[in-house]
Amino acid sequence: MVRLAAAGISNREIAAQLFLSPRTVGHHLYRAFPKLGVTSRTELAGVVGSWRRPENSPSEPPVRTPRRRAVCRWASPGKGPVWHP
Repeated sequence: MVRLAAAGISNREIAAQLFLSPRTVGHHLYRAFPKLGVTSRTELAGVVGSWRRPENSPSEPPVRTPRRRAVCRWASPGKGPVWHP
């Protein structure tokens, strides 16, 4: 989110890309600015521009696979539920 803001993208455009509310984006940036020691997006671009990606890091984030949900089934009457992964 910080990298997108540093690239000059508006909160509304960032929110659309990340499927978030623009206010959520604003809140996260509001919290990130003091931690990074910046007070404007211009300063943010300077800080982010100095970041380097580790050499062995992939250029794209890993694809998240959906988790399987545990299923509750009743073992037999009077025994209670049994959780199956």
